[in-house]
Amino acid sequence: MMTLELSSIAKTYNGRRVLHDVSFSASPGDVVGILGANGSGKSTLVKVIAGVIRADSGTVTCIHDGRELDAQARRASCGFVAPYLALYEEFTPHEHLQLHANLHGAPCTPEHIAATLALVQIDHRAHDRIHTFSSGMKQRVALACAVFLTPPLLLLDEPGSTLDAAGRDVCEAIVRDQTRRGGITILATNDDREAHLCSRTYRITS
Repeated sequence: MMTLELSSIAKTYNGRRVLHDVSFSASPGDVVGILGANGSGKSTLVKVIAGVIRADSGTVTCIHDGRELDAQARRASCGFVAPYLALYEEFTPHEHLQLHANLHGAPCTPEHIAATLALVQIDHRAHDRIHTFSSGMKQRVALACAVFLTPPLLLLDEPGSTLDAAGRDVCEAIVRDQTRRGGITILATNDDREAHLCSRTYRITS
């Protein structure tokens, strides 16, 4: 099981304060919504939690199975979906998940790949090149990658931005499954439909 605690996180870009004194905690099964308008710092905060960028001050404390994770270990322990994360579009979804497992040194079976692609409802396109997909279909591939290794921490930054109604249902099912497993979900959004999935919310103001 994992716990997460942010304490007094601050971040400035080019002299503009993006995050100031952000503090909250999350326990197993929590879905924490990060709300705010465009440019308010939601994506920056998600990247700090993921260990992709460093805060100027403050701490992120992540405990998994009794062990505190450093930034590198946090990156390896989270599933991350965001509009700015690119896929390897020359691959098929099946190949992409296989590569994802290989990069993490994780075991992988064809059956697990098939089940994950079925979860996001693109199993019928498993062997098509991703560059032929619509933006919504690519987002489903990204969701598949995020949950493929059953991460204890799931970071979703505007996950429904390119999804249709069926895709949003897939995303909701993923969040609910993460909660049932006792994982933590951080959901950055300004969409009320996604905010309703959250057990509690934290609002950022620019």
